[in-house]
Amino acid sequence: MERLNYFVHKAHINAETFYVPLLKQFLRAWEGLVMLLTLDTSML
Repeated sequence: MERLNYFVHKAHINAETFYVPLLKQFLRAWEGLVMLLTLDTSML
């Protein structure tokens, strides 16, 4: 719970700082593979 609390309450940790490096790592690992991107707009 303490680690979760750290992530939730720190202003410098946001979606960009957390997910961008993760997405870059996935994209590098999957480079050259065919990928299908599906967008779920049911919540809009």
